[in-house]
Amino acid sequence: VQYLDGDGDLGTSDPDATPLELVDQRDPDQLIFGYHLPPLAPAGSEIAIQGELRVVLQNSILLDPDSESETTTFTLRLQDRAGNWSNEVETEVITIWRE
Repeated sequence: VQYLDGDGDLGTSDPDATPLELVDQRDPDQLIFGYHLPPLAPAGSEIAIQGELRVVLQNSILLDPDSESETTTFTLRLQDRAGNWSNEVETEVITIWRE
């Protein structure tokens, strides 16, 4: 996911905060996941930052217990330290396989 932030206030040192939201579109009312995002710019700085975030899903599930695979997309958004949410971005189609 590409990001651009004008004042560099993405991420937080609070380990309990989850400013990265990921929603599985197979069931968007139930499958909402929050992830911690460490500060992406030095503390106290107000600089423009840009880059790419890679999200690795450790434990994805199949909703149909009889299926060998399912496809889905995810929507992602970021919240900065001022509480502002980014626009949502949708992934390409992802296949989840049974192991």
